[in-house]
Amino acid sequence: MTSHVITFESPVPKVYHRLPPPIEDLEEILAILFTGPCLPTDKDYKRTPLLVRCSYVACALEWLKLNNIYYADLEIAYDKLEKYPENLPPVTVKYRQLLTTKIEEGTSSFNNGKEVGVDDGECPFVVHGLMEDKYKTMSVEALKGIVLRHWNNGGGALAVSHSAKSKSIYNNPGLYPQAFPWLFPYGLGGIGTTALSDKAHKCFLLMYHDKRFQYDVTFLFVAFSHLQMKAAMSAGFLLADSSKFHDIMNRLLSVDQEILASISKRLSEGETVNTSTKDEKVCFQLVRDLDHINGKVQGSITSKKYMRSEIWSLIAYMGAPMWYITLSPADNKHLLCLYFADNKESFNVNLNHSNDERFRLVANNPVAGARFFHFMIDLFIIHALGFGKKRRGLYGDTSAFYGTVEQQGQLSLHLHMLIWIHGTLPPDEMRRRILDPSSDFRKQLVMYLEGTHAGDFMSSSLKEVDADVREASTSEDYMDPTETLPKAPPPPCSKDVCNACDQCSNVASWWSRFRRVVNTLLFRLNLHKCSSTRNKDGSQNKGRAFKGCLDNEYGKCKVRFPRPVYELTRVDPESGSILMKKTEQWLNTFSYIVTYLFRCNTDVTSLRSGTAIKSVLLYVTNYVTKAPLKTYAVFDTIRSIFKRNLDVVGGSESNKEKAWKLMTKIVNSLSAKMEMGNPMICMYILGNPDHYKSHNFQVFYWTSFINAARRPWVEMNAHRCKEETEEDGALLDSKVVQHKQSDVEESIGNDEFKEKVTILKYNN
Repeated sequence: MTSHVITFESPVPKVYHRLPPPIEDLEEILAILFTGPCLPTDKDYKRTPLLVRCSYVACALEWLKLNNIYYADLEIAYDKLEKYPENLPPVTVKYRQLLTTKIEEGTSSFNNGKEVGVDDGECPFVVHGLMEDKYKTMSVEALKGIVLRHWNNGGGALAVSHSAKSKSIYNNPGLYPQAFPWLFPYGLGGIGTTALSDKAHKCFLLMYHDKRFQYDVTFLFVAFSHLQMKAAMSAGFLLADSSKFHDIMNRLLSVDQEILASISKRLSEGETVNTSTKDEKVCFQLVRDLDHINGKVQGSITSKKYMRSEIWSLIAYMGAPMWYITLSPADNKHLLCLYFADNKESFNVNLNHSNDERFRLVANNPVAGARFFHFMIDLFIIHALGFGKKRRGLYGDTSAFYGTVEQQGQLSLHLHMLIWIHGTLPPDEMRRRILDPSSDFRKQLVMYLEGTHAGDFMSSSLKEVDADVREASTSEDYMDPTETLPKAPPPPCSKDVCNACDQCSNVASWWSRFRRVVNTLLFRLNLHKCSSTRNKDGSQNKGRAFKGCLDNEYGKCKVRFPRPVYELTRVDPESGSILMKKTEQWLNTFSYIVTYLFRCNTDVTSLRSGTAIKSVLLYVTNYVTKAPLKTYAVFDTIRSIFKRNLDVVGGSESNKEKAWKLMTKIVNSLSAKMEMGNPMICMYILGNPDHYKSHNFQVFYWTSFINAARRPWVEMNAHRCKEETEEDGALLDSKVVQHKQSDVEESIGNDEFKEKVTILKYNN
């Protein structure tokens, strides 16, 4: 069982002085929809997080009234509280039949079809994102219809609205104690009560010893949302004082909303829009203008653009990268992540949690997932890549790297990384040496590639590994390698030639265990199984709510399995591509040591074995920095902000104030549509990076550089034209004076002078 919640605008005026609200009011703001193979039972209701324990609520309100300064004037409505049921949700429950808990967007290509959720006990929240308040003009029945239709389509989200009169997020120490009395029970310790900055204070709260801030999903989203809003407002305030803001203001206030709607509709239908008219160019330029503010907001679309620019700058500086690696640490299986999520003080190397307990721990504590991911990536950079150390990494001397963080459909974090190796030849030179049959370079390169990554099991076939895993899993003391930590190898024998001592025996035993563990990990994590959830007639199988990799119009695997196999590594004589040895068509390429250390699904691909290096780099850089929002969604957001803020556009404020407010509202609305999960939000609040890089980048303003370079030439030409104008003017004046005796001659002189001045003005 998993849970999602959608709420609408809360009746703040009704509950501010009198709590709890009447049970009748909850029907206007809350709807519960239950999905499953049958109608919910009393046992199912007990597992939901939407039950009201009246005695607990009364005790909490009484305690707050006595101890919290912000609740001193609270009136407790005991008569209303008695009407709340104890064992049933306080509102009507809608039911829809569904035979799986799978989420299509969260289904990996290597998914084994296991259900997601917990089997018993309290059901934890799995939060996917926030939605903005855009349905406030609809009736309650219309809202419930929208929610029901959204739920029938397999959707799930947490939507939180706001009141018309909002509290200030600046210099308001009582904001968080009033909003979260269960986190600040005495009304003390709010943001702004210490010398810490806003961000540092929130990071401190997340690392509080009892972890109550880590378990509260609402606090995480509100805290991060306020950070984004403050960043947008600060960037907008600075932009309003810049010289370029005048042009931005004119474009913003003169944009044609009908053109915006037309562009959004055409883009949503898959059409490629070419800016053929001036109005369309203004609309696209307006999107680029938003980058001045959006670039300061964490997790924004513009931040992805900046990452892409940095990657291409690194490529221009270092050359083409050598490796492309994807890491997906398994947070619900790793002992370290479970230790971060749990309240136990000591670390236990044995996994004593069931599947339900692991899922519950990770789902309830997204901070643990963010901390665990950052820790694992740091270990990979330091120990696997060896960057900054006086030793080689797994792939050689790492000269540079750049990795971007993304969230998967189930909200866990994973990394795409490009790696540069010191001494790598340019692609053209490498291709020339590979195609040279007399060169020893090809042999050495093949040995290097085969030693750093592979595409098959270690000294075994798929059938042999399958049989070994089945046999080993029947043992009583069997431990799944995906749920254990790697063991370091024993020290090698100090003798040059020895195969009989205990140290040699221990080393040989470790290598045997290493091969067995790696094969098991590959079998469980990297092995792909093509599947389809369609019936023979093409309809969706009711037992599977998600699509398989074969469910497309072509009937082919969308992740390109099965892969070509090669018994031996060979070189294509025409293109110079190196076709790596690969005997298993259902495996991707990987590194044995990385699989053993990280115990998760990984992908390791060489980028220097072909001729289409530019196309590959273009695809990879666009993939690792892909924007979470489509372009039509950006245009639609801009249009909706204009539509909802007509009072701002037509108000009496200055154009500068109007433009600043509109741009800030647009950026905030785009941030709300990003739908970031709680682990990524925790990553930002903790100060962990959303991209890992080896080099620091200096922003280069190309337009300013061009203008500065052209300025001396423009000034010199202007000075020269001025001198020529003065000389020609003096000459013409003397000519006019000489012809003053005759009106005809004077007329001729004036005409010549006017013509000359006109020409000079045109040249200037």
